[in-house]
Amino acid sequence: MTDTPVDVFLQWLGNRPHDCRMAIAVDGDSLLTDAGVLGKPNIADTLGRSWYPVVFRGNDLAFRMRFRSARRRNRGRRGKCNFTAAATAIHSS
Repeated sequence: MTDTPVDVFLQWLGNRPHDCRMAIAVDGDSLLTDAGVLGKPNIADTLGRSWYPVVFRGNDLAFRMRFRSARRRNRGRRGKCNFTAAATAIHSS
């Protein structure tokens, strides 16, 4: 069975450390965008944790507003803010 780009992305999110509150994924080939996963208000990783996608599409104001909204949702959580990136985890071959 072959994993779809969405499967790989959700598994990648699920593999982030428990305290991770922000992950950056570069969807250069628009595989996640085309699948509709980045347009949802929140997504659940393979462990059931909720993530709030913030997508930059060239509109800096819209990006900042969505980022602030997602950040407010996580204010009550304790733990360090870990940043992790997946520039090469999702790409077409």
